[in-house]
Amino acid sequence: MQTMELKQKKVMIVDDEDFMFRLLELALSPFYQVSYARSGVEALQLVLQQQPDLVMMDICMPGLDGLDTCRLLKNAPETGHIPILMMSGLDTQRDELTALDAGADAFVSKPISARHIQMLVDDLLCSHLHK
Repeated sequence: MQTMELKQKKVMIVDDEDFMFRLLELALSPFYQVSYARSGVEALQLVLQQQPDLVMMDICMPGLDGLDTCRLLKNAPETGHIPILMMSGLDTQRDELTALDAGADAFVSKPISARHIQMLVDDLLCSHLHK
């Protein structure tokens, strides 16, 4: 995908840790329009309003966690088409399978390098365009 085409893509990061958002924003903002939601409830509202091209979401959040938020987004006709990349500080195959069962399109364990996250996001956006 060309840089100009990518810059127009909107990526929403959903994480209750500001530090994680800042790291991801630093890695992604040169290439994408980045927005932020601090909770699952806030994400549900903002995804409907902003219609991002991709959602990156932490699994473990207080209140409505990432798995339930993912299920709600994937089951709604207005948002079910949006690819979701689930993230977790827990690095187990069970977490990955649980995320994929919840409807996530991909899973990544934190911490993650800036280059790796850029490649994952680009791959998800490209593959979603060709569906």
